[in-house]
Amino acid sequence: MIVRLYLQVWRVIGLVGGLAQGAVQFCRRESFEAAAGYDESLWMGEDVDFYLRIKKLAKRNHQRVQFMRDVRVQPSPRRFDHWSVWEILLRTNPLFILLFRRRRGAWKGWYDQLIR
Repeated sequence: MIVRLYLQVWRVIGLVGGLAQGAVQFCRRESFEAAAGYDESLWMGEDVDFYLRIKKLAKRNHQRVQFMRDVRVQPSPRRFDHWSVWEILLRTNPLFILLFRRRRGAWKGWYDQLIR
């Protein structure tokens, strides 16, 4: 219950702040290449990083980025099933992600363990 509320709060903050987190992102190939794609040196937050770069590119080219709000995606919470509440609260905190997104060791268990 606390995790769901916490994640919903961050979702609202992301929407109000104009950020795109997780779920699905797509764009034209030319735009993807012009923005240099996803930064593979990032272990977490690469989706937000890409979104901010594609948004800047669109602005420079007098184009726009748009949310498709009528599309619903049901993400899998399987990874969260293996973490404690405090670990979820820590690892999903945008400040933690910003500080540790380039450190593989901070995401041990996120990529090292297969989740089925």
